[in-house]
Amino acid sequence: QFAPTLAMVFGVPEALTIAQVLLIDIGTDIWTAIAYAFQPAESRLMARAPRHPKLVKLADWGVGVYSYCYIGMLQCFFCWLMFFLTPGIW
Repeated sequence: QFAPTLAMVFGVPEALTIAQVLLIDIGTDIWTAIAYAFQPAESRLMARAPRHPKLVKLADWGVGVYSYCYIGMLQCFFCWLMFFLTPGIW
């Protein structure tokens, strides 16, 4: 989210309006919610012991670096590439 904001400071116009961003977010999240709703329940889920919060992490530094520094930068680059290469937008 920082890169588009920084680009606006240097005069690059917004590629999407706020309404378009919200529609994309809601439109993509709804399919995930439907998939979870139809996923079969795990019968023994509550019988398992809870994970130890200090020993078993849900996410670590590697996940954060991969998500923001690798995948996030790739997405940002290719979105801007398509934005600048599409005739009539820029």
